[in-house]
Amino acid sequence: MDKFKRYSESEINKINYLFLNSTLKVEEIAEKLDRPYSSIVDTIYSKLRLTRPKIIKTQIFKKINNGKNNAMWKGNKVKYRALHEWIQNHKPKSKICENCKINPPYELANISGEYKRDVNDFEWLCRSCHSKQHRGKEWHQKMYQLRVQKAQS
Repeated sequence: MDKFKRYSESEINKINYLFLNSTLKVEEIAEKLDRPYSSIVDTIYSKLRLTRPKIIKTQIFKKINNGKNNAMWKGNKVKYRALHEWIQNHKPKSKICENCKINPPYELANISGEYKRDVNDFEWLCRSCHSKQHRGKEWHQKMYQLRVQKAQS
């Protein structure tokens, strides 16, 4: 089979379908269809009538450069902000605070204090519960007393 022959319409549809609706990487699609990688990428770009837009580029990078496949992957040596961004992308946000079950959550809080790359080690909390968790009840009681003293004077 000539790898460089022009694609039929059904082959183009198959490539686009595999790319958009499967978990296969572009390399795997090329291998499966016995076609060169570059021609598969060109077909994806041209037949979706898009010239390397951010959406398709993102889909390709998500499939190729995702997680451990990314050259910048740091595993558990990730910094604080990057870990929180990773958790935000992988842990679905609940509709209510996981602690008080009343207020809507705004912040991700680490449970163990070890900052592991584990979505189960984080919880979505409202600001009140998050500050109570980090500062403790003593701090809140002290702040309450200060407010009372300020109001009386």
